[in-house]
Amino acid sequence: MFLPAMMVDLRERFSAPTPAAGKKLTPATQCILFYHLLQEPLAGIPLKEIAEKVGYSAMNISRAKDELEAAGLWQVKRPGRSAILDFSENGHDLWVKSSPVLSSPVRKSHWVQWNDTGYPALPSGLTALSQNTMITDDRIPTYALPQDTFRMHLENGLIRSCPGPSEANLQLEVWSYNPLLLGNDLSVDPLSLFLSLRDTADERVQQQLETLMMEVCWK
Repeated sequence: MFLPAMMVDLRERFSAPTPAAGKKLTPATQCILFYHLLQEPLAGIPLKEIAEKVGYSAMNISRAKDELEAAGLWQVKRPGRSAILDFSENGHDLWVKSSPVLSSPVRKSHWVQWNDTGYPALPSGLTALSQNTMITDDRIPTYALPQDTFRMHLENGLIRSCPGPSEANLQLEVWSYNPLLLGNDLSVDPLSLFLSLRDTADERVQQQLETLMMEVCWK
């Protein structure tokens, strides 16, 4: 009901819910944040151009804007018609400030047989950590794939699931975002790697994670 003369507006509206402060970032939002920290600064770039750079939809970018704003990690400015981003911190300081709302990218780990391991999978877990620090890799290496690629490889018979490590030649992590967007030819990115291993009880892993983070090249 809309009664302008009485200054009453009872019409039903459906607006997007505002993310709660302190809530964990969605995978797409976390990936966009890491892209800014590791690949290319996104401050001052219109949201449409950010969508083109990271390959996410306009809806994902809009949601990321709302989530990061609610977490106090950036502010949206409008110098013209296009919205741009102004981050509250930079580099390591932004990483520290965002840490409470970050999550491991690993959805699930699988023991598999995969004889032609390679692109688009990237070394992850202890395998990636061993490539960047002094720690020794496990007997069975660990690699990462996004969920849709894992499913496609499984359906095409390129990957065969195993009941346990005794029959597997690979531990495959299924990630909630594409590790290729943030990583390089050698391994997954250091921030996602840190998050995937930060709850490990092994003190040796924790020590090497500290070494890993000291060597991050912030953008």
